[in-house]
Amino acid sequence: MKLFFHSVIGTFSGFIRWGLLGVILMSVHLMGEVTLPASISSKMVIQREMPVPIWGLASAGEEVTVAFNGQTVKATANADGKWMVKLAPMKEGGPFSMTITGQNTVVIEDVLIGEVWFCSGQSNMAFTLKNDQDAEKEIPQCKNPDIRFFVTDETVADSPQFTVKGKWSECNPKSVGSSSAIAYYFGKQLQSNLNVPIGLLQSAYGSGTSADAWMDKAILQKDPDFKPILDRWAQDVATYPANWEEYQKQKQQFDKASEAAIAIGAKPPKAPLIPRGKLGSRETPSGCFYGMLKPHVPYAIRGVIWYQGESNDHYGFQYRKLLPALIQSWREMWGEGEFPFLIVQLPNLNLRIPPAPPAWAEIREAQFLTYKNVINTALVTTIDIGDPNVFSFKNKRPVGERLAVAAMGRVYGKTDEWMGPIYKSQKVESGKIRLTFDHIGRGLTSSEGALKGFKIAGDDKNFFPAEAVIDGDTVVVSNFQTNDPVSVRYAWEDNPQCTLFNKEGLPASPFRTDDWPESTFNNR
Repeated sequence: MKLFFHSVIGTFSGFIRWGLLGVILMSVHLMGEVTLPASISSKMVIQREMPVPIWGLASAGEEVTVAFNGQTVKATANADGKWMVKLAPMKEGGPFSMTITGQNTVVIEDVLIGEVWFCSGQSNMAFTLKNDQDAEKEIPQCKNPDIRFFVTDETVADSPQFTVKGKWSECNPKSVGSSSAIAYYFGKQLQSNLNVPIGLLQSAYGSGTSADAWMDKAILQKDPDFKPILDRWAQDVATYPANWEEYQKQKQQFDKASEAAIAIGAKPPKAPLIPRGKLGSRETPSGCFYGMLKPHVPYAIRGVIWYQGESNDHYGFQYRKLLPALIQSWREMWGEGEFPFLIVQLPNLNLRIPPAPPAWAEIREAQFLTYKNVINTALVTTIDIGDPNVFSFKNKRPVGERLAVAAMGRVYGKTDEWMGPIYKSQKVESGKIRLTFDHIGRGLTSSEGALKGFKIAGDDKNFFPAEAVIDGDTVVVSNFQTNDPVSVRYAWEDNPQCTLFNKEGLPASPFRTDDWPESTFNNR
């Protein structure tokens, strides 16, 4: 048995700690003690003005009592030992204590009631405040006990887990550095505007994770458009041993070549790509969903801030359907209705060698279309603030603050204009195209004098740089080489020129007025 156990551990190294944690929880469960997920713990923030689920494990048939802020509610654990109660909606306030009693008693201290947001995505959401460009100035002054973080440890699992590793922490100079910089700036702005406690439930993986890693496998299996994701992964797993061996050989050659290049002051060669397919790795479809997301459900939240898409850049057309499916599945799973989902649109990047197609433009379009077609979403455009030379840029303050502006307008109704201009329609007028927009706010403006970043084309699909002029609340686009124009594109590049804003200082989202197939059209 011991040899078999060690064999299993060796094969599934990515899931070791979750297997051991499951054994520990099951042991506690069998002894009859009430057990809670990590997110239900001291210093937590619970959502105001909404029913609040509190759940856990106990012995089958055991009665569990939850007492909090004048409420006492009871539940009986089912045959699997699972139980859940719902506290009635409450106003903001605290701190309070919560007492949960079964065969044992658990006391949760210093609980606040306020606004809770789920903060998720890949590396740019996980990017920590201590690495932000303003860290030295910001961290020493960030003591605010009314802002609380729960940072979920990065992990993957192959089945739904009961809990995660992490804890709630007050916002202070000692703890805040390891939290998401975007979530911090978002929460700071919300707390200042709303003057209520803010809870930021962070579950983001710091290396590249695609959207499918954050989705239930059942969703991927039942949709023919998503089945290729699972097929690719199965192939990657099957070929991983051979690919890893080849990678090791290439890595040795790369190391030698790099040393030789550096010795003579030359540019090192391009490093070989690490192969996909390692069991337990971040690329695993549904791995983050089972290990980092499902354990937090159904923790009551106001909404989600989401920064992801970089790792789906070869599948922009598929992302048009994948992102809405993710949003819908999360909303169904939480059971809170169509909660707000705020999407960060990918920033500018300049790492591809021309004439590589603008794959990030297609991801941005998928995010744009998701905003247009999915109810209660917002789009936060960032093409003016990224670093074109790195994926995880350090200027996270404006991202978090723009998310807060979107939340204040879309969710709380306290901001007149909360997004940048969004393309609405076009009209051909005597060799020119007139564009109209939503979210123009107090009016359209250019950040650089003459508008740049516009291109125009006729039926031949040949695009030329265009002259673009603001005319009232519209933009008129033209080029003498295109007498019969049919399409306009704006900022349709990985690293585009970005000049069109509203007078609130929010940039226009990139767009195109045609629907011609692009580079990822047939990619699945």
